[in-house]
Amino acid sequence: MFIPQAQEADAVNALNVRISPIAWVVRTRADAPAVRRMVILHGMRLAIVGVVIGIVGAYGLTRFIASFLFGVKPLDPVAFAVIPLLLGGVAFLAVWVPAQRASRVDPVIALRGQ
Repeated sequence: MFIPQAQEADAVNALNVRISPIAWVVRTRADAPAVRRMVILHGMRLAIVGVVIGIVGAYGLTRFIASFLFGVKPLDPVAFAVIPLLLGGVAFLAVWVPAQRASRVDPVIALRGQ
């Protein structure tokens, strides 16, 4: 199984676990953009924490990594700026797809399944 497919499957499984709370939010007359925003904010909080931990870890390991790098400075500002933005964008797309699905949940069917 490819890693992106596994990550998408994990995101869908996590969303399936949260269908009941989402159904209650929709049932209480929340609109689709509010549900989408709720799911995206939850997922992006996790992604931002991961990116921050990665930046701190990369900065902390620069002396060790410096011996393996050729033609790139250990504290390359472009790498420290572009890679977190790229990973944040990928994380947003990975969260947006399940958020779209969550915004289309029919609360009656979701709550009946319990």
